[in-house]
Order: sequence, then C-alpha cells, then structure tokens
Amino acid sequence: MSLGGMKREGRCLRSMDSYKLNIIPTFSLITNQTLMQQRLLWLTCLGIFLWSCNSSQPQEQEVSALDSATISESASRVKDTAQTRSVAPREDATPLSVEDVASLVLQALKEKDWETVADYVHSSQGVCFTPEVYVSDKDQTLMADQLRSADVRNQKRNWGDMYGEETGNKLQTFDEYYSRYIMDVDFTKAEEVNFNKDVQRGNSINNARTAFEAPYIVEYYIPGVNPDFGGMDWRSLRLVFGKDGNGWGLVGVIHGAWTP
Repeated sequence: MSLGGMKREGRCLRSMDSYKLNIIPTFSLITNQTLMQQRLLWLTCLGIFLWSCNSSQPQEQEVSALDSATISESASRVKDTAQTRSVAPREDATPLSVEDVASLVLQALKEKDWETVADYVHSSQGVCFTPEVYVSDKDQTLMADQLRSADVRNQKRNWGDMYGEETGNKLQTFDEYYSRYIMDVDFTKAEEVNFNKDVQRGNSINNARTAFEAPYIVEYYIPGVNPDFGGMDWRSLRLVFGKDGNGWGLVGVIHGAWTP
C-alpha cells in the first residue's frame, strides 16, 4: 500500500472511532429515556390500580351500610307490629281502632291462634261465648289465661242454650264448640260487615246491647251457604268489644243462625 493510501485509511479509522464515540452517548441517552418512560408508565399503572382498589372500599362500605339500615328498619317495623298486636288493649301501648282489633281477632279465630285471641280478651271481664243470638247467663265465659290453656279448652262443659242439640250434646270441649258455634263457616269471607249496627235476623231476640256495658259490636254476616235453602241457612258472627284501659277488649263472641 502507498503512503497516501495508508494516510487515507488512517483518517477513515479515526473518523469511524470518532463516530463510535459520538453515537454511544446518544444510544445510551435513548436507552435511559426509554427505561424512564417504562418506569413512569409502570408507576402510573400501579397508581391507577391502587386508586381503584381504594375507591371501591367506600362503595362496598356504603352498600353494606345501606343493607344494614334496610334490615334494621324492617326488623323494627316487624317488632313494633308484634308489640302492638300483643298489648294493644293495655294502657301502656298505642291502641288500635276497634275495627282493626276486630279484624285481627277474626283472623286469629280462623287460625285457632288462641295466644293472639287471648291478647285481646278483656282483662277483667273475660269473653262470653254465646251459641245462639240471645245472650244468656248460661253461656260460658273464659278469661285470657283459660283460653290459652289447652287443658281448659279440652274440658267438657255446657255452653248454654243450643237449638237442636240434645242435653248430652251440650257437653262439649272448646274445640267441639268452636267447630259448631264459632267458625262453622269462614267468616273472614263474609259478604256483609256491620260496624256497631244492629240488624234483626230471624226470630231470636238480639239483646247484646243490654247484656254488655257500652258495647261496640262488629257483625260478620253470610247470607247463605247452600243456594237450595234460599237463604234460610244464613250465618253471622258478632264480636263484642268493651273499653279496656285506653283500648278495646273482647267481651263476647255471639254466633247466629236461622232457627224456627
């Protein structure tokens, strides 16, 4: 190789070395910037993830708090209703209207819920059961505790004047009496309900106004059961209430039906 060629080759080598020295810092700078961008992106993603986790907690807590509040409110309403039903006639509770008490008692009679019926029995007078329209001193009266007692309900007793019943048949348990002279038909489906209104039906004397002191009477009337009888098989059930403290207590259950 000539001297001139060697000089040119030397210049080329120096130029390449210079180029390498210039490009390496540039490449390093680009690489560092890329790493920083990646780190920044990673930190940003991590921050978003942590923020989303934290922001979901209050929502879950808020939903839980709402559910708890709803359950507590529902439970409170149920508790208040139960307490009202169980002590409505007493002086230390907000009294129900006599119409509401009558509806509760009628439903409890249908379900044979003697605990609830007993809750509304007059505290001092008890409840008199009359098998026919006319209230007689032969009718049986039970106090609340007696009505609650299965032993008392299973005792056979004479329930008073029963039309068409032989003397021996008058000795009945409460359940036997109930099937014949209280809920012999479903009075919760009565076609006519009379609130403190006297309606003369049949030939029997309706003396409930004089037999009880200042009564409020709710009558449930079914005009007939069998259409072939032309209404001669009508039924009625009268629930008689008297003032008991600041509420109403059940004092009479009077069954009515057609008699010749």
